[in-house]
Amino acid sequence: MKFVHVQLECKHLEEMKEFYTGILKMRLTDEKKDRFTVKAGLSSLTFIKAENRAYYHLCFRTNISFFDVMFKELESLLLQNEEGEVSLYWKGKQAYFHDPEGNVLEMLERTEAPDHLLDWHDAFEVGLPCENIDEMRKEIAFLTNQYGAESDSFAFFGNGDGSVVVVKEGRHWYPTQRGSEIHPIVLEVEDKAEFVYRHPVYPYKIIAKKEC
Repeated sequence: MKFVHVQLECKHLEEMKEFYTGILKMRLTDEKKDRFTVKAGLSSLTFIKAENRAYYHLCFRTNISFFDVMFKELESLLLQNEEGEVSLYWKGKQAYFHDPEGNVLEMLERTEAPDHLLDWHDAFEVGLPCENIDEMRKEIAFLTNQYGAESDSFAFFGNGDGSVVVVKEGRHWYPTQRGSEIHPIVLEVEDKAEFVYRHPVYPYKIIAKKEC
């Protein structure tokens, strides 16, 4: 499952645009009065203005060279884990930080990202909070998934191309102590079949086109 486009909400549109284009160095590809879109490598990211501030988790992949560039750029914004560490490692370098609205962002150094580009590779993870993990896994069972059940409060769903992180609403987004929240999300993905899915309760929509 590859993320082609991720659509989220935010309250302070101009601050978010300046952060994603200026600090994160994502290219602005579209801008309207109530929204803007940036390019994160193979994925696009759109923020739409809303009355209330939302709260999300996103993860981006990149190569080691760009990871190091962004690590220095974001040094004052990096989040510490319980041991006070900001430089982490999970199959590659890893770090967490906030954007201006407090969303928990993660960057991962991965071999999938071409090492000759100083750019993001793609959006790799998106958090989907819910009240019941098992019910959510059944709801999105039509998506490609290589992961088994993990716990009643946390599970990955997807594969090495991209995944949603299904968490129980209120579970903390690592490495913060703030609980996850449910807010509108639209995901456009490449997967094994074409479909449009809307969750019957949560403000989640998934649009899939068949992988080439």
